[in-house]
Amino acid sequence: MPDPIVVEELELLEKVSRRIAEMDEPVTANEAPIVEELKSIREQLLDGSEAKDTLALTQQWHRQSALLAQLRSARGAPQIDPGSPYFAHLRLEENDQIRDVCVGRATCIDGGVRVVDWRNAPISRIYYRYQQGEDFEEKLADRVRTGVVVARRTLNISDGVLHRVEAPEGIFALDETRPDGWTRIEREPPRLAGGESSAVRAHELDEGAASRLGADRAGPRRLDKRLPEITGLIDPEQFGLITRPSAGFLAIRGTAGSGKTTVALHRIAYLAYADARIDSEETLVAVFSPALRNFVSHVLPSLGLGQVRISTFSEWAVQQRRRHFPQLPRGARDDAPVIVQRIKLHPLLDTALRNHVAREPGPRNSTQAIDDWASAITNLALLEEANQAETEPAFSSEQLRRFVEWNQRRNEELFARLDGDAHNRAELDPEDDALLLRAWQLRAGPLRLRGKRPIRYRHIAIDEVQDFSPIEVRVLLDCLDRNRSITLAGDTQQHVIENSGFTSWSGFLS
Repeated sequence: MPDPIVVEELELLEKVSRRIAEMDEPVTANEAPIVEELKSIREQLLDGSEAKDTLALTQQWHRQSALLAQLRSARGAPQIDPGSPYFAHLRLEENDQIRDVCVGRATCIDGGVRVVDWRNAPISRIYYRYQQGEDFEEKLADRVRTGVVVARRTLNISDGVLHRVEAPEGIFALDETRPDGWTRIEREPPRLAGGESSAVRAHELDEGAASRLGADRAGPRRLDKRLPEITGLIDPEQFGLITRPSAGFLAIRGTAGSGKTTVALHRIAYLAYADARIDSEETLVAVFSPALRNFVSHVLPSLGLGQVRISTFSEWAVQQRRRHFPQLPRGARDDAPVIVQRIKLHPLLDTALRNHVAREPGPRNSTQAIDDWASAITNLALLEEANQAETEPAFSSEQLRRFVEWNQRRNEELFARLDGDAHNRAELDPEDDALLLRAWQLRAGPLRLRGKRPIRYRHIAIDEVQDFSPIEVRVLLDCLDRNRSITLAGDTQQHVIENSGFTSWSGFLS
């Protein structure tokens, strides 16, 4: 006979599955009559009825509009997955009454079954903020609820089968070799982790990277192939970050393996629940490397997000530069000296560009933006001024002189090609993409889509932000809509690119 905890979870899953199977397909009302009614009301309002009729018609308009919005919202609500209806189970005691609440990705409250969406149901906060045995106090539905968390369990259910139960009393894994079908594993608290070149998984707290639940171990542990669902591993601090208001900046700072990436992605899923347009090309996840892009591309669909744009900054910037500056060479060279790379990534180039554009009037077009960029990287006096404006000058006069000489030679090649010298193999440095886009923003205004509409993202998430240069982030910031909704995840102790210009969080944010 399996452990009583397993028996309870099997019985609960059977009850939920049976109720889901009995439920009819969701039927949504036809919106056509409401739309026709709204058209009729609008025509009557435009006819200029008497004031008393106008007031009554206006109230009727608002009622019908609210009904239509509710109908459309219900049609777009996520539906519960019978194969994996929930990933967590709470048993709560309130006023001497016991009730079970399951936490999943959709809501189903019917026939004694309570499954709530982790992104939307206020009661899901209890799962993320309290441990088993703790007293809870939360304001739910405009009243304070108090009680005790009798049980708090994380589950793995797939194809309608319970594979794993994780509780304070132990971890229980399905095992066909055992008489009762289950193996009990010593309890090892997991933590959320993830990032480039790693899957999100549960690590043992006191062991290194080689220790993983269900991998590289002898004995019964190898039977535990299924880990808790990612969303079930979020801790209270991470949940607080995920559920912050959408507008404004959110910086997630943490060391390697602390789950920064996963928290940032869950935040997008949380925001998308309230705003369906978040799950679209209007959201950009910008990462540093193709490996991290592939990781994010794997995680987001598991959170119900299929339309978010995921790109390395270099891929995104090359695409935008070619669109805005089609006359420039498409190729890039990789032989620039280190000092050239460092200065082109440094914030002083943004200062030099801004100063040049402010002082030199010109047309708002790509040709002038190219001239602004070329001037900023070859004007020694302009660069020295920007360098001295830093709290501490970042470069010596000799370094700036060498930088200018390199760019003067490269610009001669470039402008000769633009003037028609087809034999000149002029190329850009990879760092020039962000500088050119910034020059466009300062001179011509917002970056634009193919249809010439401004690029205005509803949300941007930048992962491993410490490996972006500040000027690259500034380019992205100016692509946000008026809410300026952005999530920055990073660790100043990790640097893939040592010369990215990122020195500290305080310096970066200023």
